[in-house]
Amino acid sequence: MDFTTAIKILGVAVILAGMALCLALVRTAHLSPLYKRLAPFALLMVPLAVLALGNYHVFEGTQNVSSCLRCHVMLPIANDMMDPESMTLAARHYKNRWIATKQCYTCHKDYGLNGTIKAKMDGFRHLVKYTFRTYEEPIRFVGRFNNDNCLQCHRKTAKFEGIKSHHTIRERLEANQIGCIRCHGFPHPTGSERTPGTARYEELHRPLSGGGGGAK
Repeated sequence: MDFTTAIKILGVAVILAGMALCLALVRTAHLSPLYKRLAPFALLMVPLAVLALGNYHVFEGTQNVSSCLRCHVMLPIANDMMDPESMTLAARHYKNRWIATKQCYTCHKDYGLNGTIKAKMDGFRHLVKYTFRTYEEPIRFVGRFNNDNCLQCHRKTAKFEGIKSHHTIRERLEANQIGCIRCHGFPHPTGSERTPGTARYEELHRPLSGGGGGAK
């Protein structure tokens, strides 16, 4: 049994225990001293425990590629990433297994529910827009990608340090004044490729086979 499964089982057990305690309190007209001691757990501690376990499970789950694939608008990103013929940054990292698992999260861990407070608010706003279908395609990233998501793996490696231009612009890279993609190409399909009615739109939105190619 893996840790995530254990957390799910524990969460269900806590919920059932809380329901049993609440039922006992409701059905007992005259509370005994035991029930009085158990009441705070049934009415306060159990819901808080369920909330904590639920949040933990959500945060852990969003680290997997399968979490991103639940949104229709993410299919073009995933299909391109898993395309062995694609030369986008995401596809090159994926097919060469430069990132073994949690490919999306590794490069975007400062974003969405796992990032800063602002990122969490943005992630929730995007979830609301997606749920109520108030977005327009192609979706666009509003903001600036954090170079540290690339540098966390590449800085101080022999290959990175062996490129003279990296030393020339190091301070600008560290300060996020210039993006890595300026020299290394698009990370994902362009907005025009993901626009409804264009040549690649249907191809990029095809259903993934095998549940996402085993990506986690």
